[in-house]
Amino acid sequence: MDVLVVAGEVSGDQHTARVIAYLKAFCPKARFFGMGGRKMQAQGVELLVPLDEISVMGISAVIPKLPKIFGALKKLSLEAQKRKPVVALLVDFPDFNTRLAKRLKAMKIPVVWYISPSVWAWRKGRIKTLSKVTDSLLCILPFEPDFYKGSGVNTHFVGNPIAEQMPSIKPQADFKKTLGLSLRAPLLALVPGSRRMEIHRMLPVFVKAANLIAKHIPRLEIVIPLSPNLPQEMLAPHLQKLIPPYHLRSERLSEVVATAHVALVTSGTASLETALMRIPMVVAYRMSFLNWCVAKCLIRIKHFSLPNLAFGKPMVPELAQFKATPRNLAAHALALWEGEAREKMLEQLEALAAQLGATPTSLRVAEHLLHWLKPPEEKLLEALANSPKTAVSPSKIC
Repeated sequence: MDVLVVAGEVSGDQHTARVIAYLKAFCPKARFFGMGGRKMQAQGVELLVPLDEISVMGISAVIPKLPKIFGALKKLSLEAQKRKPVVALLVDFPDFNTRLAKRLKAMKIPVVWYISPSVWAWRKGRIKTLSKVTDSLLCILPFEPDFYKGSGVNTHFVGNPIAEQMPSIKPQADFKKTLGLSLRAPLLALVPGSRRMEIHRMLPVFVKAANLIAKHIPRLEIVIPLSPNLPQEMLAPHLQKLIPPYHLRSERLSEVVATAHVALVTSGTASLETALMRIPMVVAYRMSFLNWCVAKCLIRIKHFSLPNLAFGKPMVPELAQFKATPRNLAAHALALWEGEAREKMLEQLEALAAQLGATPTSLRVAEHLLHWLKPPEEKLLEALANSPKTAVSPSKIC
């Protein structure tokens, strides 16, 4: 039983590897081939296209790799035509996977797409395409299935893969002890992002906000998760202006923010990780003026932070572009330090965590794929059980 699996980014490689681990337990005879990275390879996937060959960020980086990207598309298509996999699992990576899905459907290969493209934010015309090229669309945000209603897209909410990556919730003092942080000092987490441009735009604002907050919170200390992608020297010029004592930690982001009383977080995956650790936060984002103008024209959503998108209504304060000032950040953070606003957010964070992580997402995805991985005799029995008694006569079963 061959299964085609395709992931085009590091996060997709991780998510897919977890799904494959469950599938291997359910279906030991299943064989996996396709495109991905080291995590998938460790699970026994035959990598026809290694992730390193096509993984890029930004338009300027894409152009030089176009020949390899189209070469990967052709290679996967030809191999799928040759092997005729029982199902294809395409993970995120929408521009590439849309083209591949069209080719797979032409070969009558079932397509399961895991992690819906953000059609609810922009390029809604893709909905019609998704209805034609997918057999199932597995969504990771609770509101997405309702968004697709009436569109012809077969959607299923499977939870969020980030939720199953979180460490177990335990007393905050335990997290502080593990990281060697003070048990008495109140901690503010600064999470400026994992990309160079985010550090350049967000860290100076966060530093100024932290200095303002320190005027109101005695003995305040700062904790900052250090992304493995960034050298510590990049943060140093900005941190020299930080008045409270600070601690740079290279441990997992979720374990670092778990030590904080409140966090200032750059919009992105980090905000959802912070939410799942039940830490009250303020989410902010800044971009170039040109990109901001383009985004305002193209993107039509009420919220931009993942916690608010997942929760379906305002939960954490969001400050974008001109509103993301040190004074505004400090005011919102201080409002969450204690009192009714903090208690309300903690309740909502608990509800969100329960909604996203009740069952491991990878397990749900694997269980969904079992529909195509069942042995022929099991599929026949299932079809008989689900069919009206008069639909199949004994003489036609053979």
